[in-house]
Amino acid sequence: LSIDKTFISSICQTAMSPKSVMPMLDVFALGDECKAMYFVVAGQLAYFRGLSSRPNALEGCTTVEAGRWVCEYALLMAWKHRGLMVTMQTPCELALLDAGAFLSVLRSWPLVRDYC
Repeated sequence: LSIDKTFISSICQTAMSPKSVMPMLDVFALGDECKAMYFVVAGQLAYFRGLSSRPNALEGCTTVEAGRWVCEYALLMAWKHRGLMVTMQTPCELALLDAGAFLSVLRSWPLVRDYC
């Protein structure tokens, strides 16, 4: 399966956006509708499954570092966040892949259109 460069360019131009988050702030919260997949470009995040507010200690969190991603389920189905994601001691740079825009681009791709 060969992927058309125009298709990839369309995703980057219409479905991707940057997001900067200052230290010690929420990225998303438990129960919020998830509308994007998040790629960590720089910085570090902490994820607390099942929590709606930041605990006093980082014990029990999952650390998400640059080069990793989260929330890919948003590209496949309606999804609500199942925990709290926060930035740590430094700012974070994220790249967001908007699920709705991604689906629109995907539906325009002839090899996939009939399956979406």
